[in-house]
Amino acid sequence: MRNMHSSTAPALPPTIRWYMPVVLLLAALAFAAVWAFFAVSLQKNISWVAVLAALDIAWFIRKMRWPFRDSRPMIAMAFTALSIGAANWWMAKLLFGHAQSLNLFRALQQTSVDNTVLAIRTINAPVDWFWYAFAIFLAAILASRRDHRAP
Repeated sequence: MRNMHSSTAPALPPTIRWYMPVVLLLAALAFAAVWAFFAVSLQKNISWVAVLAALDIAWFIRKMRWPFRDSRPMIAMAFTALSIGAANWWMAKLLFGHAQSLNLFRALQQTSVDNTVLAIRTINAPVDWFWYAFAIFLAAILASRRDHRAP
């Protein structure tokens, strides 16, 4: 006798849910904000934190079960680079604003793009660029690893 409750409907193709890119964007920007806060508090560039940003992004991609495994490395690289870029942008603006005795919000609003780019070039040594490149590479590797799910 056949089970009347069994469904023979075909499985739906995997889709990217609307919240997945939003969650990744919020994760990348939140991590960048915390990173910039600690860097400005310590008054030095802590570029090794980029590796933690890569771990964070890769973890989110795997936990959300991003449906297209082939796109995972590129998505992880893009959002890790976004986190690195946002952290550097905010660090530069805040450090430049601190030098001008501006408060947090004034520094973010009034520091020009040219001064921010100059500050980014000044605060990053070659070893910092190595950490950023390594983090982006690591994000791609970790995001592309095969999921280990129980049967």
